[in-house]
Amino acid sequence: MTKNAILFLVLLVTTSGITSNANAAGAVIIEPGIGYKEETLKLTTLSNSLTKISMKGPVASLKLGVQSAAGVSLLLAGEQLRGKAEIEGNLTDKPAFTHTIAGFQIGVSAMNAMKIYLGYSPMNKLAFEAEGSVQEMTLNGQTYTAGVMFFPFRYVGLGVQYNVNQFKEVEGPQYTSGKDVDLYFDKIDSTDLSFTLSIML
Repeated sequence: MTKNAILFLVLLVTTSGITSNANAAGAVIIEPGIGYKEETLKLTTLSNSLTKISMKGPVASLKLGVQSAAGVSLLLAGEQLRGKAEIEGNLTDKPAFTHTIAGFQIGVSAMNAMKIYLGYSPMNKLAFEAEGSVQEMTLNGQTYTAGVMFFPFRYVGLGVQYNVNQFKEVEGPQYTSGKDVDLYFDKIDSTDLSFTLSIML
């Protein structure tokens, strides 16, 4: 079991314990959502060759946790984006990808009209399937999140979220010297922006 998996399990157990006492602390939150995300991945090799990959499409999310009477929330959060990637300079190959993120978020609500939150996701997996001249590749790492959500109606939220992805490991048939990204890349830049409609159950 990886270090990220162990940390995520600890967070799950901790949040589950908090949820069991939610009636005394505040409210239980179950928040499924759907939205649209745009993501950019820039890979700079050790020879200073740059590859820019764009990904966009519908994103599904789910948040579970509790919110105190004072408006402070602690949530387990997960989301997944799937689609076809576009590689700059390559008009023919559009590999399928899946980007899955899971972690936790801490938020502060203002009079149930707006919530600001920060998050950390120890599970961050971006996988590309082989397509034409593009080989299979999987990136693993962590994510830092900042977001804001507005509530035009009591149980409906409209949110904007910004993620900074930090990938530490890479796997694929062309990466035979080890998993550490520093063995192959000088720099990896990855950010995404999403807009989400959530329902509070």
